[in-house]
Amino acid sequence: MPNLWQEAEPLPLLWLDAGISNLDLDHIAESLIKRLRLIYRSGAASPFDVDEDGNNIAHICLSTVLHYVNFHARLKSNDMAINAICKMLTYLADIGVPITTSNFNQL
Repeated sequence: MPNLWQEAEPLPLLWLDAGISNLDLDHIAESLIKRLRLIYRSGAASPFDVDEDGNNIAHICLSTVLHYVNFHARLKSNDMAINAICKMLTYLADIGVPITTSNFNQL
């Protein structure tokens, strides 16, 4: 399953760019969704892929966003950040990613 992580990894890192304005979060979420659509349609990865720790793409995206929100205090109670997270999780759930499943570390 390395293709998913190689293809998708650079995009979640966009969340970590300190120069991104709040209004850009929605655009970043849309860009991530478009990129994931391409990856899944091409067959390079599946919504059911997990890494060696049992993390699926929902775990990776949410972890990255939460790290960014914790790192940038201005986003802690920001509706734009919450909307971007909801948009990502809704898309992932719609395509079949098990967003409520535990990884191997959450027993």
